[in-house]
Amino acid sequence: MNGLEWDNLDAQERLLAEFAVTQDRTHRKACDAAPDGRVLGIAESLAVDQAARPCVWL
Repeated sequence: MNGLEWDNLDAQERLLAEFAVTQDRTHRKACDAAPDGRVLGIAESLAVDQAARPCVWL
């Protein structure tokens, strides 16, 4: 895997990276809070919901 030099990212790339981290944190938090047997369903629902939202900030 190539190393990513964060200091060399432009503003749009930093925004994309921040967005990815925010989505990951949201997924982890939801999955941690999900009852047994519902984690996969909740993760899939979140992924579909987030994918359906347009990235108007790009």
